[in-house]
Amino acid sequence: MKLISRDDLVKFYEDAQNREWEKAEKILLTVTSGTLAFSVAFFTGSENIFFHTFWLKWSWILLSLSLISLLLSYGFVKLHFNHVIELSKDFLEISISQENALENEKNIFAGLVKYSNYISLISCIAGLLFLAVFGYLNINLVGL
Repeated sequence: MKLISRDDLVKFYEDAQNREWEKAEKILLTVTSGTLAFSVAFFTGSENIFFHTFWLKWSWILLSLSLISLLLSYGFVKLHFNHVIELSKDFLEISISQENALENEKNIFAGLVKYSNYISLISCIAGLLFLAVFGYLNINLVGL
């Protein structure tokens, strides 16, 4: 039986987590942009009178915020990689201590990527909920 080092195990889980975030970002981008485009096309082109448009407007704002913060995270990833490359370009061979120093280097872009992804996820969920509430309130009013 082959034993795996703790560092290899941590790297494996970090890589797996990064791959899952990438999948989630793609799904989030698709759902957010599709929902926003569909709802704008459907509700602005309709001759019906809708009530409780507060919910609709806020859903559009939140979905737009989700889309913007997700797109910003792609830019922050690029800046993060550029920052790490800039720090390491002076070294031909990176020793263990230098690698640890690079990992411990404060990189604001890595934090911005994480926070913009969370903002995107939360605002997408809230935007979808607001859109659902808007639809529910208007369906109930039509049924009356």
